[in-house]
Parts: sequence; C-alpha cells; structure tokens
Amino acid sequence: MEAAGFPAEMRGAFVAMQFNAQTTHYTQHYPAAEWSIIECDGARVGRLIVHRAEDHFNVIDIALMPEYRGRGIGTVVLRELIAEASARLLPIQLFAFSGEHAIQLYHRLGFADVHDDGLHTELVWRPAAVLDKAASAGNFPT
Repeated sequence: MEAAGFPAEMRGAFVAMQFNAQTTHYTQHYPAAEWSIIECDGARVGRLIVHRAEDHFNVIDIALMPEYRGRGIGTVVLRELIAEASARLLPIQLFAFSGEHAIQLYHRLGFADVHDDGLHTELVWRPAAVLDKAASAGNFPT
C-alpha cells in the first residue's frame, strides 16, 4: 500500500475495512464454515476457513503470515484436509489468484485447474476412488 501511495494514516483503516468486508462476505455465504487458526510451535501463523458441504469441501481461505510461508506448514494443513475428504470420498474446491505462487503447492498435492478467468483460478482435488470409479464407467467428473 505504501508503494501505491496510501498515506500511513489511511493504511490501517483501509486494511480494517477490507477485512470486515471479507469477513461479512464469508459469514453470509458460508455460515456453517469452520474458522481455524493455524499454529506452528505455539505461534499463530495463519488461518483456514473450510465449508464442509454434503458433496464437497470448499477451502474458502487459507493464509499464512509471509514469514511462515515455504516451511511446509500449508502442505501439512492441506494434507490433513485431503485425508479427511478422501475418507469421505469428497472433492475439495478452492480458488486462488491466477499466477499465485501457492498454485504450485496445490498442483503438487493433486489439485487440478478447472477454470481461470484471468483473475482467479478454480482448482479441484478429487479422491482416487472417485476418479477410479469414473474411469471404469467410461466418464470423468468435472
């Protein structure tokens, strides 16, 4: 925000306004979502917001503080969610900003790009059992 010319006295208010708008949106559209704090060695390092619907999981938000990125924390968190979804034979959906570095992580964990509108990339992870069943039936889920 400094590079964009925001005066110092406006930055805090702008960030608070954005946070409040995002929180309002998430709670209105996903009232049953689970909000979790991600911790590492007792320190609060990020958050995870997941909506567990009957037919899929939706990762609404996963964020780590910059100094904790690249340490494998996100991988551990997502692998735990993948294990849970796999046990229930449910896909996981998430959106990321197009070109975001985290997309590489999602791909390594088996997420596939579904759609990219130039701003956001939609990715989906599907359990192997669902893919095997679709392949044996001669079709693939979208």
